[in-house]
Amino acid sequence: MIGLSVSELERLLNGVAQLHLHSLWRTFVDCSPTPRVTWKRIGEKKMPVRHRLESFGQQLTIDNVQYEDAGKYECQGVNEVETRPVRRSMDLSVECE
Repeated sequence: MIGLSVSELERLLNGVAQLHLHSLWRTFVDCSPTPRVTWKRIGEKKMPVRHRLESFGQQLTIDNVQYEDAGKYECQGVNEVETRPVRRSMDLSVECE
């Protein structure tokens, strides 16, 4: 079974990121073998061009956050033992400084 939790700096700030700064979300994966972690944006919008994944997909950073980056994001973990994906989602809103 995969244990997947998401903690992000913005959650401490009620899901708010500051315009033109960066947003960092980190997921913690607790399972063996290590799952493949992917991120996507919910709805019809694509991931921001300024996003990058690090730490084997467990960290999502959006640089130079813009208003259009607001929305719902989802991370998903799956491995060869537990074929049913585990998902966690979070909302991002963007405010001016």
